Amino acid sequence: MKKFLAIILTMVMTMSLMSCTIVGGNANNETNGQESSAENAAAEFQTVQSTKSSLKLEVPVTWNKLDLNPLATIQMGDIRKEQYLCAIEEPTIELVFPLSLDEYSDLVLNSMLANYDTVDTIILRNITIGNGIQARQIEFNSSFRGTESTNLFTFVKTDEVYYQILTWSTPSKYDAAKPVFESILARVRL
Repeated sequence: MKKFLAIILTMVMTMSLMSCTIVGGNANNETNGQESSAENAAAEFQTVQSTKSSLKLEVPVTWNKLDLNPLATIQMGDIRKEQYLCAIEEPTIELVFPLSLDEYSDLVLNSMLANYDTVDTIILRNITIGNGIQARQIEFNSSFRGTESTNLFTFVKTDEVYYQILTWSTPSKYDAAKPVFESILARVRL
C-alpha cells in the first residue's frame, strides 16, 4: 500500500506541465518535404509498448518519448501541441485487498484530487475503450503549483493489473487534444 500511495503522490507532483523534457522519440512532422495537415497527422499513429506488461497504445507519430513520471511505463507527448500521456500500472497483488475498478479509481482519484491546488468541472463516466475493455474515466480542470491543466484520466482493471492512462493538456489547447486522446483510448490493447 505504501508503494501505491508513493505512486499517486509522485504522479501528482510530476504532473506540472512545465517540467516536461524530451528524452527521445520520433519527431517526423513532414511528409514529402511539406508539413502534414492536421487530418493526416491524426491518421498516422505509432505503437508504443509498456515496459511492464502487454499494454500497447497507438499515439500520433508526432509524439515523442518524454520524462514525465519515473513510475510510468509509457510516457509520450507533443510539447508543441501540449498533449501529454502517462500510463501507470499497479499489479493487483500489491494491494492488501482486492478492489473493483470503481473502488480502485475512487481511491486513486480521491488521493490525487486532494493534492491539486484547485479542481473543478468534474465529469465521471463508465466507458468502453479498445476492443471492448470496460473503463472508468474522469475529466476535470485543475491547477497544480500555478500550472493549469485539463485532464482526461482513464482507469482499467484486469485480473493482474490496474492501469491508469492519464492524458492532459492546457485548457486553451484541450479542445484540440481531446479527440487525439479519445483516438488513443479507442486503440488500447491489453
